[in-house]
Amino acid sequence: MEKIFIKNNDFQTLMISILISFVGDTLFDLFIVWKVTYDSGNIMNAAYMIGGSLAFRGILSLIVGIMIDRFNKKKLMIAVNSISGAIIFLFWCFYGFAIQHISLCIFFILLNDICNTVFSSAYTTYAAERFEKTIFIKFQSTVTMLSRTIYIIGSAVAGWMITWVSGKGLFLIDTTSFFVCAFLISRLSDSKGNVKRINNSKVLMISLVKDIKISYHSIFQTPLLRSMVIIMFLLNLAYGFVPNILPVMFSVQSKSSITLGVIKSMMAVGEIIGLMIVNKFGHYVSRLFKLAMLACGVCMLCIPICPFFLTGFLFLIYGMFDSLTQPLFSYVITTIDADNRGKILGGIDTLILMSPTIGIAIGTQFLTSNYVNGFLYLSGIFLIGLLLMLFNKNLNHIRLNCKSITKI
Repeated sequence: MEKIFIKNNDFQTLMISILISFVGDTLFDLFIVWKVTYDSGNIMNAAYMIGGSLAFRGILSLIVGIMIDRFNKKKLMIAVNSISGAIIFLFWCFYGFAIQHISLCIFFILLNDICNTVFSSAYTTYAAERFEKTIFIKFQSTVTMLSRTIYIIGSAVAGWMITWVSGKGLFLIDTTSFFVCAFLISRLSDSKGNVKRINNSKVLMISLVKDIKISYHSIFQTPLLRSMVIIMFLLNLAYGFVPNILPVMFSVQSKSSITLGVIKSMMAVGEIIGLMIVNKFGHYVSRLFKLAMLACGVCMLCIPICPFFLTGFLFLIYGMFDSLTQPLFSYVITTIDADNRGKILGGIDTLILMSPTIGIAIGTQFLTSNYVNGFLYLSGIFLIGLLLMLFNKNLNHIRLNCKSITKI
């Protein structure tokens, strides 16, 4: 396979543009959920926005994945960030009216979700095309690590900013971040992937159906992809429950919202530590994944029997080892045919994003009926993940050549 060499500034510029976009979105998301809930006095409005957003992104994944393969990735990233800037600006203009009509708030959020989903898929496929495998894994782990850092800091300062910075100021920050992101992306080298354009609407519809068939045929007929989807679908039963429900459960038990923030922050700190490990040892793809399964399962067994004051520490350990699964997904991305990578990734996302909601329902039922059985259920998921990895010849012995990891 021919190695692709890249300019240093492509790696750095793409990373900076992603992080700038993430800064604006993090502050804005926290602000809008809090503001709508506070002004309306109805916590369900926040649930509608968050739930609607997650479900909508899952549905979008396949369509967006197919679309990615039909456009120049660089131009697409510039376009969707510019459109996001315009959407947030319009939301700002109509905010006084929208806050009284939750459906209009959801409408603006879903429009922005479309752009964010396209941007996420576009920069992933762009990076996979431009960067050699080990560098792409390093890129993915670095972006995730810095994003988690931003999330921790953003969560800490958001309350202060909501109090001291006007709503207009936060809208302005988010709008500006998108346009700055679009400008930085315009400085990138052009994408090398093939672009397929179809103008006739009938032909386009036939082609979309064909692309969906290609996507799922590739997933289910390719042993590596099929194995990865099965494992990720299984693990998402826990990944949907552990970070979203367990912190809330413990905060209710302690009768303190501070507990919620502490657990969330500890998990994020653990993820950053784990991603630093990935940055150094990410070429041990299979070993890291198996270690993660074992450690996460043990954490779930320890939580119900350890003193309450150690709960935050256990979530930090969980977050750290959970991050060690990242190289496997990054590696699988690099093995996908470049011409069909977008549509196949969209198909994968659509499948694995179905399981978090199922996991939340099952996990909640277990925990409410029997506290210990709930954690045995979660630990069992990681045990099965470990066994699937150990007995899968396509996944059990993946190790990249660390000599190809060079200074960026």
